[in-house]
Amino acid sequence: MKTNVWKSVRSRFAMTRSLGGWVVTALSVLLIAFLVHVLAQEGEKKVGIDQVPAEVKAAILKQVADGRLVDIAELMEGGKKVYEIEMVVSGGEYDVLFSLDGEVLRKTFAGFKAKEGEQEKETGKNDQSSLPGTKWSFDDQKVGAVPTGWKAIQIGAKAKPAKWEVVGKAGAPSCPNVVALTKTGNSGDTWNLLTAEGTKLADLSLRAKVRVISGKNDQGSGLVWRAADSGNCYMARWTPLSRNFRVYCIKNGKAKRLASVNVRADRKAWHTIQVDHRGNRVVASLDGRKLIEVKDTTLAEAGMYGVYTKADAAAEFDDVQVGAIGP
Repeated sequence: MKTNVWKSVRSRFAMTRSLGGWVVTALSVLLIAFLVHVLAQEGEKKVGIDQVPAEVKAAILKQVADGRLVDIAELMEGGKKVYEIEMVVSGGEYDVLFSLDGEVLRKTFAGFKAKEGEQEKETGKNDQSSLPGTKWSFDDQKVGAVPTGWKAIQIGAKAKPAKWEVVGKAGAPSCPNVVALTKTGNSGDTWNLLTAEGTKLADLSLRAKVRVISGKNDQGSGLVWRAADSGNCYMARWTPLSRNFRVYCIKNGKAKRLASVNVRADRKAWHTIQVDHRGNRVVASLDGRKLIEVKDTTLAEAGMYGVYTKADAAAEFDDVQVGAIGP
């Protein structure tokens, strides 16, 4: 009796183990099939210039112009076939993404081409050219006060008021004065803005000279535009602490990074940041070098413009220039 029971138990255990193994095997096959499908959909394939559609080929040749095409990849993004190239133009390495009809979907600066082991290249001299439009040098403003016609704004749930003031600065791009954020107790995802009151522009060229003063946790400083209120705007900033240059969109107080590139520049020197925003296309430059080109449709309405720092970053600004640009 005991022997028969034992045989029955062993038989049922064997069947269960066999069934479990079959289930595991089946799940493994399904998982592998799924991964193969995903890789087939999202993977990339290297192609030649003559293997892309005519519209894409024409757009690639236009982008490369006098530069050098490194390679072309065919890939799927968002369920659609696109083409991405790597190219070198004027010493800079760029990644450009094209739609099937040849439209540039994204253009990102990938860094300066290394020479003889050099990993990064320092940006060029401060851009001294002028933009048509309005210019503020703050030289006629009262030292120790917020410049007339400008307003300090904070973004972030925990943001505290920061101190902006006109200060005398020997060696400034245009002497004797600059405007500076001289005191802030902010940290984390908070932003200190100084905007030109009563201004409303959507498509614009905006430029300013900036020099970082300090910042233990953050040294991000730059430009702000299409600022409709205290929680929505675009930003472009350079930070020597992490050696990068970035463009953000702030929507309802939350930041979305649109593009980022690695750069190296003298922290103690003055640098020029410029943005050109037309429609949904943003082009951002540092010291006269176009480093970022990106599309974004989040904020389409006109808004105020100005300068800003992030968290505990303190910085000086001079020669803020702005001009409207056509469609």
